[in-house]
Amino acid sequence: MQLNLLKKQLFNDVLISLLFRMKIGMHEDGGNDKLIQNAVILFSIKRAEYV
Repeated sequence: MQLNLLKKQLFNDVLISLLFRMKIGMHEDGGNDKLIQNAVILFSIKRAEYV
């Protein structure tokens, strides 16, 4: 149970930092908003699976 919670937290942290880096690193582009949206959708789906 505890391990599961830890894995979930780690997964969230990794994904959030990944999204954050994408948002910062590709902000000048503007064309990556779609990519970020897709990542957020994927994140929501994955999160729903975990919970």
